[in-house]
Parts: sequence; C-alpha cells; structure tokens
Amino acid sequence: MESHRGLAHTQNLWTTPKSYYGRLSRFHGILVEICEPNRGLFRCHGIQQFRRLSQTVPQQDQPQDMPDKPKRLWPRQGSLEVEAISPPRSTSVADYSSASLLTDLFRGQLHLELLDYPELPKIEDVNKACLLHERVKNLVLQVNSAEIDRDNQLDRETLATLAKHGLFGLQIGENYGGRNLSYTYAARVWEALGLDGAVFAVLDAHNNLAARSIVLRGNEDQKRSFLPPLATGKCMAAFCLSELCSGSDLSAIKTRAIRSSDGQTYTISGSKNWITNGALANLLITFARVEPRASEHEDSANITAFVVERTQRGVHFTNVLDTFGLRGSNVTDIFFDDVNVPASNILGTVGSGLQLAQQVIDEQRLNIAAACTGLLRYIISYAAEHCLQRHQFGHPLGDFGLVQAKLSNLALNVYAMESALFYLTGLLDAQPQRDLTLEKAALKLYSSEALWKGVNECMQLAGRMGLSKEVPFERYLRDARSLLIHGGTSEMLRLLIAGSGLQAVGPERQEEMEKLRFFTRHPITTFKASFRIRARKRGWFAHKVGAGLKVTEGGASRALKDHLHPNFELTATRLAVLCQRFQSLVETSLIYYRASILNEQIILARMADCAVDLFLVSVCLARASRAISIGIHLHDYEVRLATTFAKVAFQRIEANLNDVPGLDRDHHRIASEILARRAYPVAHPITRVW
Repeated sequence: MESHRGLAHTQNLWTTPKSYYGRLSRFHGILVEICEPNRGLFRCHGIQQFRRLSQTVPQQDQPQDMPDKPKRLWPRQGSLEVEAISPPRSTSVADYSSASLLTDLFRGQLHLELLDYPELPKIEDVNKACLLHERVKNLVLQVNSAEIDRDNQLDRETLATLAKHGLFGLQIGENYGGRNLSYTYAARVWEALGLDGAVFAVLDAHNNLAARSIVLRGNEDQKRSFLPPLATGKCMAAFCLSELCSGSDLSAIKTRAIRSSDGQTYTISGSKNWITNGALANLLITFARVEPRASEHEDSANITAFVVERTQRGVHFTNVLDTFGLRGSNVTDIFFDDVNVPASNILGTVGSGLQLAQQVIDEQRLNIAAACTGLLRYIISYAAEHCLQRHQFGHPLGDFGLVQAKLSNLALNVYAMESALFYLTGLLDAQPQRDLTLEKAALKLYSSEALWKGVNECMQLAGRMGLSKEVPFERYLRDARSLLIHGGTSEMLRLLIAGSGLQAVGPERQEEMEKLRFFTRHPITTFKASFRIRARKRGWFAHKVGAGLKVTEGGASRALKDHLHPNFELTATRLAVLCQRFQSLVETSLIYYRASILNEQIILARMADCAVDLFLVSVCLARASRAISIGIHLHDYEVRLATTFAKVAFQRIEANLNDVPGLDRDHHRIASEILARRAYPVAHPITRVW
C-alpha cells in the first residue's frame, strides 16, 4: 500500500549559525526567567557573557504571509466535476496499529499515524464510491422533503423506493440480502442521505441501531430469521432505549424484564419514549433491566437487549409525535404491558445490553457526522449562488468582507469534517474491530456543531428569504438542531473525551503529581516540572512530539514537519508546540484537582475542545500534504484550506489554554444563586430604594 507523506525535509536548523544563536537567545531568556526570582538558590554563572554571545547575531525573522486579497476572488467556475474527494481505505500502519489517537494527545504526543492519510487502493474503487454517492444523492433530491416536513409523515411509497435501491441493508452481509458496504462506501452513502432529515433519521435508526444490534450480537438463527426481511425493507426495525428518566445516563432505564421460573420466557413491562420508526417498525430492539434473583444484586449489569415483535400482545403505541426537527421520522412512545418474550429473542447474553447499546451508538456517530458533512457541503452551493445573485449598494454580496468570511468558514468546516470522516473510515476498513470511540465522538461533536452554525450563517446571508419556508434553510436549521442531540449531546461527548483522556494519563503520572502537591518537600522535582512547562511553551521539545509505531519500530523522526510536505513546516511546528502546551494544561489540572478533576466539567470541556482541534488539524494537514504530493486537482486550494483551518483552530486552542483564572468558580456561584431562587435574582434596573 502506497503512503504519500510529501518530500522529506532534510535541513537541520540546529546546524545553521543564525538559528543556533537565536536558540541560545531564547535559552538565555528562559534561564533568566526561572533563576532571577531565586538568586539565593540558583547561581547562574556567566549570565552576562551568555547575554553578549547571544546578542552578537540577530535571530532569523519568521516569514510572514503576504496580503493577496484582490477586489474579487471567486473560486474557479468551470464545469462541475465529480466531487474531488478520494475516500481512503488503509495504510500499512493502519493495518496493525491499535493506538488510541486522542488519548495520546493528553500525554503531549501526536501519533505519526495521524499524518499518514489513508486511501483506497485503486482508482476504480474511488469511482465506484463516487458513483454510488451520486445515485443516492439524486434519489434523495427527488423526495418531496417540504411535504414530508409539513405532514410530519414519511409515506410508504417513498420507503418502498428507498428499499428498492437497497438502502435498508447497507452494512448487512450479502448472505443475508444486504449490501455489506465498507465503512468508506457507507460514509459516502450517508453523506447523500443527510440531504433529507426524515430519510436519514428513518434509515439511521433502522440500519445503524436496530439492524446493527442483530449483526453484532445476534446468533446465527436470529440473523437468518430477522436480517433478510430487514435488508430488503419488507420489515422495519426500531431501537427502543430512551426513557423519560434515562437520557444520557443509559444505565438508568426502568423498563423491567421478569424471568419465568423455567427461564424460557421474560415478561417485559415499562415504556420507551421518542422512538424513531416507532409508528412503522415491525421489530423492536428493546432494552430492559432483568429482575435479579434473590442472590443477585441489582445493577446495570442486568440490562439486556430483546427482540420484540410489534404484533405481540401488550405492545401499545401512541400517535406520531409532533417534533421540532427531523419531522417525518415517525417518532412515537411505546408501552409494554406484560409482554411475554421468549428467551431465544435475547441478543447476546443477559446483562450485555448496556455494552451493545454503547457500541451501536458509537458507530452511529460516524454516520451522523457523514450526514452533517454532506448537508453542509450541499448548502454551500445555495449560499454561493445567493451571494452572486443578490446585490446591495451596487455590489454582489460576495464582494463584501464579512460575507466572504462566512463563506470561508463554511468551506473550512467542511474540509475538516470530511478529512476526519474519511480518515476514520479508512482506519476502520483496515481494522473493523479497532477502538476509535473517542475519535468518533470528537468528529460527531465537531460536525453537528459546525452544521448548526453553518446553517445559521446561511440563513443570515439569505436575510428575510432565509426565514421563508420556500427555501430549505429553516428546515435544515431545525434538523441540524436535532442532530446536536442524536448520538449523544455535545456536553456528554466533551465529558467522554476529556474524562477518558485523563483516566488514561492520571495513573501514569500519579507519583510525580503527589510530589508536586507538596512542592516545598521536593524542590528539585518542582524545579524540573516548572522548567518543562516553560520549555514546552517556548517550543524546546517540539521536535519530540511524534509518537507511535513509526517511531518505536521504524525509527522515524519525531518532528512532525518531517512527515508533511515542506509547505507545512511552520504549521507543523506550531501544532507540536500546542500539543505540548496542552499536556501542561492536563498536568497542572491533575496536580491542582487530583481525582476531583472529573467533576470540573468546565475545565473538561476546555480540554476536550483542545483535543478535538488538535486532532482535526492533524488530519487536515495529512490530507493536504497528500494532495499536493500526488497532484490532486486544486491541491493549491486544499493547502490554503488546511493552513487557514489550522490558524483558526490554533486561535481556539490558545483561548482555551489561556482561560481567565477563577472564571469557572464565578460561573458556579452565579448559577448556584439562580438555582437557589429558581429565577433570575437581580432587581430590575429601574428599581429604587427611596
């Protein structure tokens, strides 16, 4: 498998005289900063001589970007080609690496695997994936989305058309009547399906949640019985997990399953809420808590998944709920009144339901991100056309700087989203069992929020017209708002990312953290830690950020710039510095809060945002480096997108790293007063006391 990393950059900056004395000058600065407050403890011999030596040669100036903004700079407007994205498959490293890419960012390390963008093995595979995408896209655009949204119903005729094209069995094995698409091919399909909220929601619940549960945990008899009708669309399925009392806390479900004395049947009682496909589903993948025997303890280990048929006695449905977004997805509440289910309908084993639910929701996040990517890419054409046709003050909207900034942000977000999406699908095609839970969560988090902000910006560009139902922006806005909750809320995903990273790093540094809490007893350890933090901020260890199998087994350079095209040298160096500064934030937070850091949710959110941005910048640079190295069409535009996205992301990271001290405590106190008084407690500004 070929791997394109760009041209090797062989110049060693440490050997050039100007750079050498420039580094001496910076080294002198940090020594003075550390030692000046402690003259009695640390004697810095020869400081004056060192100062004179370092000032004899000026530090080499950094090259600056030249302004290149003409009066009007439109993208090339030639004939539209097939979308210039080549979905990846795998690389040699991806075939056997099992590293957690986001977790190592909390250690101040960036896996070089992130800078090696995967690709499909043959051009025929790329063409096949793009052709599949175009066919599904044309099919979805023929759906009367406005009527579905108005009536809040996806009719059976449309469902039959979708089934005819095999969209009900995308990742079901061919021996069960499905299409058995790879992750990359499936992502291209979900990009197209995202253009209609109802179609996406219905097929997402059917494919990614319900049918996927049977594929992952069903035995052979269950697969032969349930999967063929699900794959052909003759039978629809729903995923019955949500309850009023268990939103993000999956272990809090109250639906009960009582085992019979002979163990052959289970009686399910309870209710499920907000179930997509509930009005039409024939099979209900239902999660219930199995009542323990007298010798067992009641806990989340008893949550079990059952296959319940719609026709069974005791299953009741409400009318279709009138939802805000994703209208037409046939959402209902379902009630189970002493429903008898045979033990043969258990998926997996008793007590494995919670793990199954987490696994399928984890995989669902990848497809939600694909839908967000496809929709945001699609509405850019609406926004661009409007900015060309609409004139104000004698000029088209596209001539104004603020409008150009909005369009630029749309393109930057799409580039980052699709880069990360097909990077992850490439890794999963190489290793389907690889654990990329945090990476999928990061992608879903960023994609859903970028779509929400992007549609909002498009509505702003459209003005009054954007508020009309004659254009789809208002419908897209409602759908985008719903996707912020599907697959896990943004807040829960941030806590998942940061909490998992800290739990992996904390035990490794526990001994040193304990010493640093009592810094007066361990002055040498304290001095070394302080020196490391200051050195990281100045980039001294930037050439040691790279990690992974390429380093441990291949002996590759640990400098990020050596694994990217030379055009990205400055960006790669800054990325490395920010990785290490992020490590300093993690370490100082662990020292100060210890185990209670997991309760400091505002700090965790900052850490998660930093990790997500570092991850996205890495894959964007990898994709652009590959594009320029192999001469992909408009690769110069890709380089501009990647470097600009990196600049914007670096600003966000800097803001999170330099957050105002004590701000979290202020938020806590303000919110506590509101909760105590159950209202906004401040007197009205016109109030008088005399």
